[in-house]
Amino acid sequence: MDSQSRLLHTASGVAPAEVARRAGHSIAVLFRFYAKVIHGSQQHFNEKIDKALMETNKR
Repeated sequence: MDSQSRLLHTASGVAPAEVARRAGHSIAVLFRFYAKVIHGSQQHFNEKIDKALMETNKR
């Protein structure tokens, strides 16, 4: 898996463990090199969590 593929997978929300596994890296290596991408996606992930929590509370 090339670096652009790892970047795309990480940015699109694929589980870091899966991205690392496919790339043949440890999660620590993935986080070290792609921390900016993960950090930049925090707002997106927070919105997804909020939406899931709201839907759970509706039940």
